[in-house]
Formats: sequence, structure tokens, C-alpha cells
Amino acid sequence: MDSAKTYKLIRSRRRTICLSITQEATLVVKAPLLTPMRYIEQFIVEKKNWINKKITEIKSRPKAKIKEYENGEDFLYLGKSYQLRIAPTKIPVQLKDELIISTTVWPHHKDALKKWYKSEALKIIGDRCKIYSEIMNCSPKSIKISHAMKRWGSCTASGKLNFSWRLVMTPIEIIDYVIVHELSHLHHLNHSRRFWETVKNTIPDYKKREHWLKENNGLLNI
Repeated sequence: MDSAKTYKLIRSRRRTICLSITQEATLVVKAPLLTPMRYIEQFIVEKKNWINKKITEIKSRPKAKIKEYENGEDFLYLGKSYQLRIAPTKIPVQLKDELIISTTVWPHHKDALKKWYKSEALKIIGDRCKIYSEIMNCSPKSIKISHAMKRWGSCTASGKLNFSWRLVMTPIEIIDYVIVHELSHLHHLNHSRRFWETVKNTIPDYKKREHWLKENNGLLNI
């Protein structure tokens, strides 16, 4: 099947046509409001090889197996894998040498685990935000942890930062990159050259970390 034949079209006041591939391997075409469909279709045909190559790359990325929540299953925390142990403990979820989930939270074990991840993410991301806020001379209005599945972080025009709880599954250097990315939006609420310069000034190897996120996105879920 030709991957370039199926796509999502978004029209806006932009001046040029832009192509992108989502984490779900879907082609997104962004085009100016009045661009004729025949021109858009021709543009897609011209970029067909690039589109199919990118979609193939995304589909080949590793994906997490569906969790059965059985003893011995692996779960990620700060980039390290921990084996699951189900035990009759008083604490719903706790991390030692293993990730322990209490039998008392069954059958709502997945919700309990998400709640634990979210709590851990708030503590870790909150602390790291304080460190980088001082380095970058900025101050977010608020920091919240969300259940977002398609965005690692976001920054509102009023300076409120949001981060996906899934970030706490990644190594600390990846968390730092996303934090710096969003804090940079407090200086530049766009993705201009000056924005990326701000990111690079704090994290010179940000491209390597961004690439890691793209490549491992499919593994970061429960």
C-alpha cells in the first residue's frame, strides 16, 4: 500500500506546504487556506519517497508489549527496568529492587500505577524545573502533570507548563531535555531559530535526546 495516499490535511494562514509524520505513522499535510487540491496532491507525489521512508522508519521502531500485570514483567522508571511483584502490602505501589503493586488495589491496579507514576513525575520534574529555571533565568507560572499521550510537554501563553507522566519512565537526561524545551518557550513561544538557540545553549546535545524520545516513544507506556 502506498503510504502517501492516506493523509490528514490541515489548512491555515501559513504561507507554505509542510509535511510531517506522526508517532502513529500518519502523514499530516499543512497547507495555506487557498492552496488548490491538485497542487497539494502534486506536492505529495513529489515527496512520495521521503514520506514512505519516514513511515517505514516509524513503524520499525520498538513497541511495548501489552502488559499482563504478572509477576516478573518489566516496567520502566527513570530509564531503568524493574520487575513487577504483586504482594499483599499496605502501600498501593512502591519501588524497591522491584516494582511492587499491592493486591489490595486489584482490579484497579493500572490506575494505581498511573497515579504513582504521576506523583513521582511531579516530584522529579518539579525539582528539575527549579534547577533549570534558575539556569535559564525564567519562572513558569505553574507546573502540572498530565495524562497526555501525544505530547511530552507544553507551554501556554500565560507561562503554565504541562508534562506527561510518561516522562518519568525515561532517563533523567531525557526529562531534562523536555523541561528545557518547555522553559525555552517562556522566552520564545514558537520554534524559531532563536528558540532552538536557547535550547542548545543549555543542552548542546538536545538533538540526540530528541532523537531518543522519537525512537523509544512506543516503549513508554503501561
